[in-house]
Amino acid sequence: EVNDSMPHHVFARVDGFLKGKGLAAQDARVALLGFAFKSNSGDCRFTPVAPLVAKLRAAGCDLSVCDPMVTAAEAEHHGIDLEPDWARAIEGADAVLILAGHDAFGAITPADFARLAPGALIYDGRIYYPRARIAELEAAGLTYMGVGR
Repeated sequence: EVNDSMPHHVFARVDGFLKGKGLAAQDARVALLGFAFKSNSGDCRFTPVAPLVAKLRAAGCDLSVCDPMVTAAEAEHHGIDLEPDWARAIEGADAVLILAGHDAFGAITPADFARLAPGALIYDGRIYYPRARIAELEAAGLTYMGVGR
């Protein structure tokens, strides 16, 4: 039950952040890093990201989804268009949601986020940044939220 409610919980936190910045969901750009169910895998069976995508779309968000592990055919099966380059996916985003712990996403630095998505929310759903990295994100002018934090 808790796991099933997570897409709604994440949406509520992101929506609350956007509203706090004076942005309506339909005026926001949201980047999702990860669609797959498992980190470093393209397995999308039972992915909790799918219902989150549906909620963000229903709210009218401008979505960009990047997952280097998911094939184009799998993405098409789920009705999503993938952006192959994480940097293009997050450029100009008001919120960046890290939803798969792929190694490629763990390598994105606070400076990368700040340069491409200044002032954005970084929602850590899978990387589990240590406190030092969170401090770096916040020092770069980003807002950090994470599962269980």
